[in-house]
Amino acid sequence: PLDGPLYDFLMARFPDHRSVQGLLEVPRLGGDLGVSYQAVYNAIHANSVSVPMAKRIMALSTTLAEDVDPLGLGLEDAAEIVTREDLLRFVLP
Repeated sequence: PLDGPLYDFLMARFPDHRSVQGLLEVPRLGGDLGVSYQAVYNAIHANSVSVPMAKRIMALSTTLAEDVDPLGLGLEDAAEIVTREDLLRFVLP
């Protein structure tokens, strides 16, 4: 089963990538990040991401937040932008 701090983080930050059952749609997230779904599964199981994947996560979160709230009005449905500080605990040393 998929679980752990990174899984929980991705679930919270990418609500649009949840299935009807409320699970993270890993293949879809991988596609939107431009990586394989296996890379996302591996990161979740290792509870860590590479620097390139961290950059992709930050970029995707920014794009999604701008798509939902293009004027920056603080709309409730807007995704939170992921920062370096948010990912620091997951980035490989």
